Amino acid sequence: MIPTFVKFGEHYMHPTYDTVPFWPLLILYLSSLSFYNTKMTIMPEFTPTEWMLENHKDKGSEPWEIYAECVRLAMARQGGFILDDHTVREKLAYEDFMDGKSDQIIINGETFVYPVGRLSSRSDGYQAADDLETHTAAAIKSI
Repeated sequence: MIPTFVKFGEHYMHPTYDTVPFWPLLILYLSSLSFYNTKMTIMPEFTPTEWMLENHKDKGSEPWEIYAECVRLAMARQGGFILDDHTVREKLAYEDFMDGKSDQIIINGETFVYPVGRLSSRSDGYQAADDLETHTAAAIKSI
C-alpha cells in the first residue's frame, strides 16, 4: 500500500469530511474569497513486517488492525495531523446533538443532556440565536 494524503493551505478554514456534508463545506470554501493551495504527499510503500506486528500488537487484535493503525500514525506524523480517536458513530451522534435532533449524547462515558425547554418556539421552525449560542458553548466546553 502507498499512503497518500492531501493537505490544504494554511488558511483559517480546514475542512473535515467526517460529519459535515460535502455541499455545505464547498459553499464555505467558495464563500471565503481566498486562494487555496493543496499539497499532495505520496509516502513510500508501507509493507507490514513481522517485527511491526509483534512490537505494535497493542494497537489491535488482527494483523490488518495493527497495519491500519501503523499507517494512520505514519501519515499523521508525516502530515502534522492531530489524531482523533472518536469513532464516526460518535461524531455523527455529536452532529445530531448539535443540530437539535437528539436531546442527549454520551461522550467518553459522560452523558450530556439539553435542559427541558432549551429551544424557543417559533412558528417558522428556527431556533433563537441566544439559545443556540448558550447550548453550543456549553456542549463544546464539556468536550
